[in-house]
Amino acid sequence: MKFGDIVVNEWAGSMNPNKVLVYIRIVGRLVHCLAIGGETVYFNNDQHLSLHKVGELDYSGWMKALEQEQLKGDK
Repeated sequence: MKFGDIVVNEWAGSMNPNKVLVYIRIVGRLVHCLAIGGETVYFNNDQHLSLHKVGELDYSGWMKALEQEQLKGDK
């Protein structure tokens, strides 16, 4: 998985309501994701991890705006 991948937590339920998340990074054995509400959700990267990629975020518009702002700063 890479930053910005949209993942589904197959273990979601009433005790763990975070079903759709955005993958942020992995640090050691801890997977960091961002929930829809903005909170960070952590998962242990073990044999019970059940996150499946279903898509990815499109950053192309954001990157274009960033490049334009950087060009303005160069002038």
